[in-house]
Amino acid sequence: MPELSTTFDVRCLTMAMEDRSFYHELKQAVVDFISEEIRQPVEDDQNGTSPELPPKRSIFRKILRKKPESRSVYIVGESFGGILASDVALTLLEDPDLCQQLKGLTLINSATCFDRSKLSSIGPKVAKYDSSFSYNIGLVRELLPLLGDEYSWPQMLLILKSKALPSVIDSTQRESFMGRVAFSIFQKIKYMPQETLKWRLEKWLAHGCNLMRTRIELFKEHESFPTLIIAGERDLCLPSIEEAERLSSIFANSRAIVVKNAGHASTCGSRIDLAAEIRNRFLGKGKGIGRTAMKEVAAQSEGVYYGMEPRYDGRDDIGLSPIKYW
Repeated sequence: MPELSTTFDVRCLTMAMEDRSFYHELKQAVVDFISEEIRQPVEDDQNGTSPELPPKRSIFRKILRKKPESRSVYIVGESFGGILASDVALTLLEDPDLCQQLKGLTLINSATCFDRSKLSSIGPKVAKYDSSFSYNIGLVRELLPLLGDEYSWPQMLLILKSKALPSVIDSTQRESFMGRVAFSIFQKIKYMPQETLKWRLEKWLAHGCNLMRTRIELFKEHESFPTLIIAGERDLCLPSIEEAERLSSIFANSRAIVVKNAGHASTCGSRIDLAAEIRNRFLGKGKGIGRTAMKEVAAQSEGVYYGMEPRYDGRDDIGLSPIKYW
């Protein structure tokens, strides 16, 4: 996120753990938000911080770093967000007043293949367990293993031991951001209530996937529209490689990237420089736009060290210290 915000004016769609909005409500909220952002850009205040969003925008988290001269829009969607992002992009492309501002779409492990996934068979079974104990065990033993890969925990240990950092974490400020997230995650994240899991599997994933099964074909009418498709090589949750191939056949102006050895939840971790890939795909390689490829030292590493690099300050005796970040 910090690296993306050096080039883009970033907005994030976030939902509370208990949120059970209908799919069409989520889509309309995103379309309305983007439409308003394009027509009435929100300015930073004099201190460089973001003004508070009105209540109706409460599902959006705003991260402003750089104010662009024009309101070009690039939409990024991961997993379920890939379904929602595709649908929203089509809606904007079909609007003559908004289509000119939409410049690109990035899909990461898109759940447009949910109906062919392990998640679609295992998830509903876990959601139907008849006791909270069985449900919690199912989350840990059956669903959690679908999200990671063989390098997820080893790379976390490298970070904790100060042996290496993801290549995009190359300053005190960025390490502080990562540290605050890491040390607050256990306080902020609650396990998903059983009814919420059931709702999202049925009303978000299954419904959205079924809707986009035919609707996504409409992208063939927009042959010049640029798309970046990213898939984790070791995604156990969704058949992301197969889906990337299918989507590439639909989006005429697409580029597909397979992230080596990456699982579902770690595809956008250290094993890809997402900001560099997005810049490379949509902005080209002009001067002043920032890095368009992963740093050489990180790209040349192998195994658990791929995408990682030595600490930017040369120290190997710190680890993630709460004192440093709070």
